[in-house]
Amino acid sequence: MVAGKAATELIKSTAVIDISPPVVNEGLSTFRMEQTFVTLPLHSSIGNLYIHVS
Repeated sequence: MVAGKAATELIKSTAVIDISPPVVNEGLSTFRMEQTFVTLPLHSSIGNLYIHVS
């Protein structure tokens, strides 16, 4: 919901927005993408999560 609202507001400023559905990977994964992405670590009581944003 937050990403959708942010995308709606950014489109008004002529920004190019492309939201894709989230993907959940368990264990070690290899990402192959044409775009550059940033990995955001999230440390919680249930374990570590890494959010990849491109």
